[in-house]
Amino acid sequence: MKNETIRNIKKQFKNSKILEITKLSKDLNYSVSSMRKYLKSMGYYRSISDNGKFYTLKMIPDFNEVGLWQEDGKVFSNHGNLHETIIFFIEQSPQGLTSKELSEILGLSCTVTLNKMKQKQLIGSLTSKGKHIYISSNSDISSNQIKLLSLNIEVLPSLEKSIIILVTIINNNNISNSKLLELLSHKGLKLSINELELFLKHYDIQKKNFKQLEYTINICLEKLTGEKYAKEISVFSNKNNFSYNFDKEFENCIIFASQNLKGSFARTFMAKVANSLGKGGQRLAEKKFAWCRDTIRKGQEELNTGISNEDQFSLRGRKKTEVIFPTLEADIKEIVEPSSQADPTFKTDKIYTPLTVNEIYQRLIELEQYQNENFPTPRTINNILNNMKYHPQTVLKTKALKKIPETDAIFEELFKQNKWADETEGVLRLSMDAKAKLKIGEFSRRGKSRQGEIAYDHDFLPDSTLQLFGIFAPVTDDVSFYFHEGNLTADFMVDCLQKLWDKILTKDKPKILALNLDNGPENSSARTQFIKRLVEFKEKNNVGIHLIYYPPYHSKYNPVERVWGVLENHWNGEILLNREKTLGLARTMRYNSMYPNVELVVGEYPKSVSVNKKEMKNYENKLSRLTGLEKWFLVI
Repeated sequence: MKNETIRNIKKQFKNSKILEITKLSKDLNYSVSSMRKYLKSMGYYRSISDNGKFYTLKMIPDFNEVGLWQEDGKVFSNHGNLHETIIFFIEQSPQGLTSKELSEILGLSCTVTLNKMKQKQLIGSLTSKGKHIYISSNSDISSNQIKLLSLNIEVLPSLEKSIIILVTIINNNNISNSKLLELLSHKGLKLSINELELFLKHYDIQKKNFKQLEYTINICLEKLTGEKYAKEISVFSNKNNFSYNFDKEFENCIIFASQNLKGSFARTFMAKVANSLGKGGQRLAEKKFAWCRDTIRKGQEELNTGISNEDQFSLRGRKKTEVIFPTLEADIKEIVEPSSQADPTFKTDKIYTPLTVNEIYQRLIELEQYQNENFPTPRTINNILNNMKYHPQTVLKTKALKKIPETDAIFEELFKQNKWADETEGVLRLSMDAKAKLKIGEFSRRGKSRQGEIAYDHDFLPDSTLQLFGIFAPVTDDVSFYFHEGNLTADFMVDCLQKLWDKILTKDKPKILALNLDNGPENSSARTQFIKRLVEFKEKNNVGIHLIYYPPYHSKYNPVERVWGVLENHWNGEILLNREKTLGLARTMRYNSMYPNVELVVGEYPKSVSVNKKEMKNYENKLSRLTGLEKWFLVI
């Protein structure tokens, strides 16, 4: 199968040297992820243009002397993806490259990509002769590149002057560059129009972008928070009478730095300023800069010990209700779970419950741990229910078609037995059911696909059919799927249960199995072959069995039905073309973050196998049925 697929892929690339992977997977009836695996095993190149949409096999490209190849305007590189290719050419250049030079080499525009790579520090940059030159992020390579450019590098204003320029821009945001130069000259800072434009371009400053201005000032201030500040502050400080005569612009820089630095950086900066002011520096800093002396002391402690105190932001503010009441979600689940059911249409994975929010709220406040004034309102309980994927609303599609007289009694006993099974050590509750027969072929499943799948809207004449039987453990969320191409019979169901039992480790094997069933034709308590096989299973594995059936027309309350809802929403946008794809999609489904165990059962299971009345009496003697509800509750 794999060799045939590889041959088909080679044929496609023989017709066209480059292909989009979506078209290739569509033509060969594979998912995009499966096609990538095949291409990976064969070896491929991905285009560095067009967002990497185009693929070609490794044997096809004829790269030029710089390692590039073009086909139909699409560019490929043997240096890797676009980022790796750009890094390669920059590191190979003795003096770095401009955006224009790189675009000419690659044959595509890469200005946006270069800016993103610079932000991620994948490459460096500097300005020379008014041009923005990109250099390597490798310190050894970049130092050589800078040496060759050193005679031509433009000189930017010092950090102190840069802060003055930035603060002036913030205070006078809507003025022109010429007006800004006049204001700076009044402050004793003389710049030419070219020097100002170079400064704005170097820091990539837009006057209306306050975040960028603040970020740039932070960079400058962080570089100035060392001895430079200490020396300049001490000039204006008198250690005897704490007099000071700070320059207003410099004072603004200090305040701005303390407001924009965060956490330990801010505290240590305050501590350095206070220390440089000498005796009484804490009081002076509190008076002049409105800093808290406790924060300054904390920063001084960090400076002395060299250990930064972690800011425990998670301990601040109001805690979530689930944190204040740690057992709330478990108690809600215990109230809601017994009466919850899956969406009968399987169009969503929602879980519906007939209980209203107010009724759930009333049941909660009856519990001792929630009888206090801090317990949340019903609206908060409603939000928690939504987060838990419970929907407390009555929907017409969830209403049962019929209701027999024993329904309420069955549910009452069923809730008791399920709770007993979940809480008792050595008892494992399993929910078992079969899904509707799966028709394999190019048939629509009424879902949505991003790949624009084309399918038939009628499932006539399928290529084949698959039976699916599921076993679900509600407490642990373990799911097992058993596929079969033959008949879905009682023998098949018990064989699947035996396969699951064999996988349970000996030390973890339960003493009792509680089985939730829906009284279908092949697994009802009246199906003689099913009862016979379960008795034999019990005797072979030395385990007790409790059969717990849901009432007629209420099978959607069976927990395994929720798994069918998740599975249907997982694959309803896909076409089940063959058996392998069907099993593969089932394996990638997740129920509460857990993947299922998927197995294909091989063998023949004939229909209409039964046990005669005389033989059945021997098996009935090994059963104990609940009086009044004999059909629904049995103990083997």
